[in-house]
Amino acid sequence: MQRAQAYPAVAAELERWRLRPWHDLVDRIGKPPASMALALQGEEFQIEVWVTWTDQRQCAVRVHAAAMGPGTQTMERFDESIVVPIPHAGSPDLVDSDIATARTRG
Repeated sequence: MQRAQAYPAVAAELERWRLRPWHDLVDRIGKPPASMALALQGEEFQIEVWVTWTDQRQCAVRVHAAAMGPGTQTMERFDESIVVPIPHAGSPDLVDSDIATARTRG
């Protein structure tokens, strides 16, 4: 697996996850990674995506993505992540109970 091939696929997958509703991301915390197999330019590799809290305050989540595939001598791995903030309680589309409920899920 060449990083130059894996990076655009990982970046695109992270962007898809970034666009998900925040409560969907919170629901993924503590669950097994989502996994997909890809083939680019004749090379097969797998991307796994999982979500964690960024810290104990639970104000944001980190979406991790790892691309894994055969290298020249060993299995290679390429990791990248993004941080997605959780909306503040003052947001007009949320109430405090929505945020509290989401935080207890993770």
